[in-house]
Amino acid sequence: MIYPTAVFDQIFPFVGFSDIEDVAMDSTAIPTVWYDLHGRNLGSDRPSQPGIYMRRAGGNVSKIIIR
Repeated sequence: MIYPTAVFDQIFPFVGFSDIEDVAMDSTAIPTVWYDLHGRNLGSDRPSQPGIYMRRAGGNVSKIIIR
């Protein structure tokens, strides 16, 4: 159903804009997670086998080589 503008304004009155200024995130609350190169989750413990791994700590992701 198409409403004329005047009817639409009566049904949905303009209240104002709402926006998000800033999103605060506590990166210490997010645990460190390790992944192998296939993207499989290895848990939060550092891998003991040599290889190339990805470590997600908070909002940062790093490639780590363990020899």
